[in-house]
Amino acid sequence: MWGHTLGVLERLLEIERDPGDVFGELGERIGAELQRPLADELTRGQALRLGALLHDAGKPATRVVNAEGRVLFWGHDGVGAGMARDVFRRLHASTAVGEYVAALAQHHLRLGFLVHERPLTPRHVYAYMRACEPVELEVTLLSAADRLATRGERTRQEAVDAHMEVARELAGEALRWRADPPAPPVRGDVLIEELGLEPGPEVGRLLQVVEEAAFAGEVRTRDEALELARSRLSRASARRGA
Repeated sequence: MWGHTLGVLERLLEIERDPGDVFGELGERIGAELQRPLADELTRGQALRLGALLHDAGKPATRVVNAEGRVLFWGHDGVGAGMARDVFRRLHASTAVGEYVAALAQHHLRLGFLVHERPLTPRHVYAYMRACEPVELEVTLLSAADRLATRGERTRQEAVDAHMEVARELAGEALRWRADPPAPPVRGDVLIEELGLEPGPEVGRLLQVVEEAAFAGEVRTRDEALELARSRLSRASARRGA
């Protein structure tokens, strides 16, 4: 396990030195993002190296062997995130660094699940970006390094190629997301006024529904957004009354 962790770090350092070698024309923009300051005098790229070291920290605590003799690590992503927070708390690091590394551990498996969903739809992309934000780019790089480090570990090249195809696609999407974050075509106060809602979590949920639909190109105008919100609200009320 430690050998794999060092392999991931090595692959990540290679990506950091020359992002274009793996991510092609995205390389220059990825390099610029990695140079951005984070906290504690660390850049986002330097903190990403710490994420590589801790991304599998939850594996020993979650190791089980199933009836078929397979070694499994269910939930090691969440356990690792908690461990990362604890490590940086004990080091008296900033919350920004601790949460950044914790998010990398929490979400480092997410891209792998999307490999089986190709071709990705806008809704797949939206769900990934929204879940991984604010490390949507860095966790994509970590996932790529993680996969590249498995080369030779009983992994078929086709599987590595498929993973890297998705990583390149999502890296481009992450750069676009970071440069121009999506916004719903209506504001929360408009939903409150038009739908007769009270301020609260329900407004936030409806805004996210509308934002996702807009990202997917299914909603383009204020009126379409309001109609979708009304429909969702009506459906939720019907379920509660059932």
